[in-house]
Amino acid sequence: MILSLYAVLGIVLLPVAGLVVLVGCLLKPDWRPGVAARFGWAPRTAARPIVVWCASVGEVNTAQHLIRALLAAGAAPVTVTVFTPSGLARARELFGESATVCLAPLDIAPVVAGWLRRQQPRLVILFETEMWPWFIRSARRRDIPVAVVNGRLSDRSFKSYRLLRGLLTPSLARLNLVLAQNEEFVSRFVALGAAPERAGVSGSLKFDVETAGAPDEDVRALYRGFGAGRRLLVAGSTHAGEESRLAETLRRLRPTWPNLALIVAPRHLKRCDEAARDLEAAGCRVVRRSQARPENVAAADVLLIDVFGELSWAYGLGEAAFVGGSFAPAGGHNVLEPAALGVPVAVGPLTPNFRQEVEALRQAGVLRQVKDGAELAAVFHEWLADDSRRFARGETARLTVQKHQGATARTLAALQPFLS
Repeated sequence: MILSLYAVLGIVLLPVAGLVVLVGCLLKPDWRPGVAARFGWAPRTAARPIVVWCASVGEVNTAQHLIRALLAAGAAPVTVTVFTPSGLARARELFGESATVCLAPLDIAPVVAGWLRRQQPRLVILFETEMWPWFIRSARRRDIPVAVVNGRLSDRSFKSYRLLRGLLTPSLARLNLVLAQNEEFVSRFVALGAAPERAGVSGSLKFDVETAGAPDEDVRALYRGFGAGRRLLVAGSTHAGEESRLAETLRRLRPTWPNLALIVAPRHLKRCDEAARDLEAAGCRVVRRSQARPENVAAADVLLIDVFGELSWAYGLGEAAFVGGSFAPAGGHNVLEPAALGVPVAVGPLTPNFRQEVEALRQAGVLRQVKDGAELAAVFHEWLADDSRRFARGETARLTVQKHQGATARTLAALQPFLS
């Protein structure tokens, strides 16, 4: 009953959704590529594809290991479906011609029907928390298997979904498979309606992180020019307010290490102007990566990464790393990227979206959770002051990530019955 009302409401609001998307396309050029798929005009493929549905950039980055494994196992064609324009750009960058990439459809009955009719998937893989009730219901009524992989339900998500249990339960009960990151998440999926006999633990695909390839030589030369004769800290995926804390940290450490410098990568590139203003207001000399030249990069205190695709590699240049979204209420971001490169990690107090990964690194002694900028400075001071212990922590971080790997292989094995 509730699902039917949801479907009717979606149809009623379809003109409004269309207007919102139209205005968005007029105001934001990055909304325009592939926008027809939002309304059901998905690209067709030569054969029935496996559809991997991701939310945005972070999920695409994590899903790439599984997608490449599917392609290597001969499961092509694969369609990577993403909800955000930034996720679309990242998926196209990662997969090029090896997979079809398109925007996800709105969860509205006629839109979903058109999208499924054009794609005709043989399997749908929903990544982490992408649970769209009408899409799931429509796929299963067409006898298309639907699986959730790398499933995750944070405290906040679980509370929100419990309020929508009447809407979600009929769809989650139809899922063919739920592979969650840990037992707690499995129990939450089951509480929302997933069948317990079709739910299990795969571990986190995030641990199967691949070390990013180095950029072109001219780009590497810019980073070398910035870091020459200096000690470097790297801060990735920062949110509003976190750059000011990092500037405070730099100010506290500079009396001991005058040559200390900072690489900062905001989580969202649209925040780069704001991040640069906050850093400069705190007295830092900032150069943007897109504007960096051999003649200006060495004079800056902060190198601000305002381009896609370099953070994962740049983490390896630091003696220590801070992963953002952890002072701001964003749930935290991927702490495994620096750890996999042998770099000890510090985060703020707010990391519910990466609880399992944070706890694994914290127990290994290679991650510290701090409450403010002063405590962050104290942790970095401790690590910078003792090279041998910092190197040992870095090696332990790398080995800890390796120890928890294997979720991709387990997920692929569990999906095998649907791939045959």
